[in-house]
Amino acid sequence: MSQLQIFKFESTEIRTQLIDDDPWFVAKDVCDILDISNSRDAVGRLDDDEKATVGLTDGSQIRNYSIVNEFGLYNLVLSSRKAEAKVFKRWITHDVIPSIRKTGGYQVSKDPILALRLMLQATEETKEEVEDVKNRVVNLEENTSIDPGKYSYIGRRISQKVRQVGKERKWTMNKEQLALLYKDLNKAVAEVSGVRTRAQLREKHFDNVIDLIDDWEPSTATRMLVLGLEDDDAFPTAEESKR
Repeated sequence: MSQLQIFKFESTEIRTQLIDDDPWFVAKDVCDILDISNSRDAVGRLDDDEKATVGLTDGSQIRNYSIVNEFGLYNLVLSSRKAEAKVFKRWITHDVIPSIRKTGGYQVSKDPILALRLMLQATEETKEEVEDVKNRVVNLEENTSIDPGKYSYIGRRISQKVRQVGKERKWTMNKEQLALLYKDLNKAVAEVSGVRTRAQLREKHFDNVIDLIDDWEPSTATRMLVLGLEDDDAFPTAEESKR
């Protein structure tokens, strides 16, 4: 067993020791860096070959401390939610452990560019992972079946819009006319959403569908058919056809 070595990650000290040529770390120090509040529980979840107990001098007393090896440290990193956890892991694996194995202790890197590069690489990887998770969450949310309440609201807005259009044009709005107008508007909803039927709408379609309904006007062909049902001899005027 080698002499206890102390090094710092940012402003927090980490005590480490070589045991049979393998680096071991004081678990409490690692947990403090990773913002793991209960180090005892965290260590308790590790496998037996990833942890041990040693007596370390603390002031004038010798106290027992839990220590973890390289594999135990990795598992503690994985259990941490701290954003800097991956930076810490990369620093340990690329800088600290190789130095301990080579010299028996940790030597502060004399190449600040290398140290900065390691931290930046870890930070970029963390950002990419976070972005990937965000994209997956957004994709899941957008492709979720539309909320029943929103689906019902769309149905009500369609009915309101159809009747509003008929009232503005003073149409009779018999069953045949209503059927034509509903068909026209539902077709527009399906086209703008890229679905075949209203039942296939997803959460991501809701805002566009509402905007479409608000701005909808029946097509010229639909208006002519509706007017034909109003009066078989009636045809739309030039002004009506342009609406």
